[in-house]
Formats: sequence, structure tokens, C-alpha cells
Amino acid sequence: MTAGGAPGLHGWTPATFLGKLAHLRKGDRGRAPHKPLLLLLLLGDFVRRGRTSIPFREARDRLDPLLPRHGATGMAPSAADPFIYLASEGLWAIAGGEGWTPAKLDLLNPQGGFTPEVTALLHGHPGLAAEAVATLLRQHFPVAQHDALRTDLALP
Repeated sequence: MTAGGAPGLHGWTPATFLGKLAHLRKGDRGRAPHKPLLLLLLLGDFVRRGRTSIPFREARDRLDPLLPRHGATGMAPSAADPFIYLASEGLWAIAGGEGWTPAKLDLLNPQGGFTPEVTALLHGHPGLAAEAVATLLRQHFPVAQHDALRTDLALP
């Protein structure tokens, strides 16, 4: 499959999606693996089970142990950050609107996941999830971590 393709909802194409994954905002500290790790976790779920969203507490319980192992040094690991801030990338949405804080996420345990546009692309383009995984690994993690990430997250 190529990264092009016919436009989906709101003009999204597989190339648009892959471009957004390659250029996730990282903040002031340079390498920030929180967002790519959460996306990889959900992409693995999508490939195995067709799942495109996850409750916050489950994401936290699965992601928090991986952050120190695959994260940048000197960062306090927290799954709440990518869960909240991925929405600003246009790839992710949290059920129940905006204004989320870590405490509110923990209290209410909302579903977070791919937007309808991303979900439509993943369902409509076989192989796109595997391309997305490859893009996230290539753009956001050292090559030496790729095999461990594939194993830890059961990625294609």
C-alpha cells in the first residue's frame, strides 16, 4: 500500500495521517515519547482486535510501566499527559469534551482514542496501521528500541 490514496473524511488521506504521526509536537524538552507510545499502544490494539479507543485507567496501567523504559531521561512518567495532549494533534479525542486534568481522568475514566477521521482511514486502508507503527518507530525512537517496543506493545 502507498501512503497516498483517496481523501477520507475532511480531506484526510493516509499520507496526511502518516505526516501527522511523523511530526507530533514534542514541547520544549526535545524527544518526548509519551504521545508516540500511547499511539503505538492503541495501534497494536487496533491490529489485534479492531479497537480504536481505550479507557484512561487501562491506558495508564499499560503505559506507565513503559514510560521509564522507553522514555526520555529526566521526565516524570505520566500516561495522563499524552492522553490529554494528543487531542491537540487532531488524531485523538476524549469522550466528554475538553478541560481534562489528570485527576479528572482518574476519577471519571473516560474513553480516549482515534478521531472518527483516523478510525475511518484505519478501517478503509488495509496495511495503514502497520505503516503508522513503522512511521512512529522511525521518527520518534532510536532504532535500538524498535524490537523491544514491538515486543512490549505486541506490534505488527
